[in-house]
Amino acid sequence: MKWVTDHQYVRGASLTVVSNYPYSTREHLMPGCRPQFGRSNPLWRYLDLYHGYTARLGYLLTRGEPVCSTAVYHDVRSIWAGGDARARAIRLHEGLAETLLRGQREFDFIDDDVLAGREGRVADEHLVVGSMHYDTLLVPATDWMEPAALRGLAEFARGGGTVIAVEGIPSTDGGRESLLEAAGADVKTGDSEIRVGRGRIVVAPLQEAVAMLRPLIRLEPPREEIRVCKRLAGETALYLLVNQAADQLPVTAHFPEQQTAVVCDLDHGRRYPLGTRRQSHGTAADLVLEPWGSIAILFGGEADAPPRPRGGTEILALAKGWSIRPLRAYRVGQDDYEVHEMPQAAAQPVELGDWQASLGPTFSGDAEYAVRFQWDAGQPARGTRLRLGKVDCACEVILNGQPVGRRIWPPFELDIGETLR
Repeated sequence: MKWVTDHQYVRGASLTVVSNYPYSTREHLMPGCRPQFGRSNPLWRYLDLYHGYTARLGYLLTRGEPVCSTAVYHDVRSIWAGGDARARAIRLHEGLAETLLRGQREFDFIDDDVLAGREGRVADEHLVVGSMHYDTLLVPATDWMEPAALRGLAEFARGGGTVIAVEGIPSTDGGRESLLEAAGADVKTGDSEIRVGRGRIVVAPLQEAVAMLRPLIRLEPPREEIRVCKRLAGETALYLLVNQAADQLPVTAHFPEQQTAVVCDLDHGRRYPLGTRRQSHGTAADLVLEPWGSIAILFGGEADAPPRPRGGTEILALAKGWSIRPLRAYRVGQDDYEVHEMPQAAAQPVELGDWQASLGPTFSGDAEYAVRFQWDAGQPARGTRLRLGKVDCACEVILNGQPVGRRIWPPFELDIGETLR
């Protein structure tokens, strides 16, 4: 659920309507109501963590305006035309969008309604759509652009905008009139950049077209798995970085800003200082993005929590001495999902790993893993973290009778310094 949310929000969404809570689970409705997120799901008491994360992320992304001056033409008419036109439109649409995202380049989609003036307008070297202003338009090769949209695109170029024609000059009516003709361009054979009025039309293959655009940030090493979006609000700049891979990714990120930076902890609603290095043209930060993880960085904001302590390298392994005790089981009944409390269940020794060996292959519910360990009283506790490793798929930690915290996605780590004794 978090991965899907990050996938959507880094692409521009900022609001989730969570649904649905089924009216009934009786008879045929029960198998049709999946996933059933209610009290009959073991994850129900953890979902506030997801809701809080999503609410904080959505709030941040609605502060200020998106930093996006590039729009990509969505060639719907070629898709309706079918045949080779359809195949080319889909190939260029998907290839262009994915290449831009993998290179940390932001863009919006526009269509014929925008270019034709029904939902947008050309003004001051920009295509204006609502509060957004685009100075660069990427237009995949097409023969089926709406005539009014082609004229709008020509007006944008003559007015000072940049049109990047990807793999061919767009035209209308099956190729009857091209953008160059509509713009009144004086074209010489072999020209890849044509000046029209105060603007220009550039013809380029897909990879070269994307390379012409400046990324929001620069990553070392380059990471195609990382997606980025940016918001500006006055003097502050917000970045959301999302790792869409299953691997942990260490990376050095170069930002154009030079203000103080903080990490917005979307899990807990705190802001921690981010260690950065000032450069001549911005700021560099060494980051580690967890598998399927995300990080929100705010330049020009203030921290409201001290820096997270960095623990030493000493490791106390807690691999032995564990026990497991089932607390409650969730089962499918005749007409409803059933929750069975198990107060009399006894603890039994267990090796860390899949609980099927101890609780059986069909057990679904909550189980308590427990272990006792010795802590050296002379060793400072501050900065100590509990690393649970791989957890499937949620956990609550209690140490010395005190709740330490809950986790519902990686990293399954918690600060325990204040609770150790």
